[in-house]
Amino acid sequence: MKPALLLILLALAPLSARAAEKEKVTWLFSQNAGKTWCAYANAEDYKHAVGVQQPPETARIVTFGGDVLEVEYQITPATGDWVVMDKYGYSAGKMVLNRTNLLLLEGLEVVQETTITGAKAAPFKVVSSTNIDGSKEARTARSYPDVPVRTSWQAFAFLDVAKKLAAAGGPELCDKVN
Repeated sequence: MKPALLLILLALAPLSARAAEKEKVTWLFSQNAGKTWCAYANAEDYKHAVGVQQPPETARIVTFGGDVLEVEYQITPATGDWVVMDKYGYSAGKMVLNRTNLLLLEGLEVVQETTITGAKAAPFKVVSSTNIDGSKEARTARSYPDVPVRTSWQAFAFLDVAKKLAAAGGPELCDKVN
């Protein structure tokens, strides 16, 4: 092999290794009042387990090359009065939270958005407010479920369980979180 060709192949090797990486999705749910989380590498296995467990908290994590790209987090209280669905990701280099509040007793869906910079979240802006039947809802001044905004990936303790699952290479893993 000619030295010039060898140099080109060696230079392209990191690029081809990076191209071989792909997005990885991990599904999780909580147990024991959030003290334990179970992670799944397969969506079907996760759906079956969630159907049996009916957990109050669930999550979906998208990573690429080990870096978190997106976290979807959902919480439903035991009363079933409301559901909060959070989607954290990046836009224009900043962390963005898109929050959907399903206020089931009021029959209302309110979508809010905020940008997170450093350890602070800007005030939520209402993106839309509709009745669950799809008609517009004009009133936006109301109280929402008290679900804290996470300002960093480290604030999601269940990410450690997802990392352990990836390292173990198994189909599922349940572990305690701090």
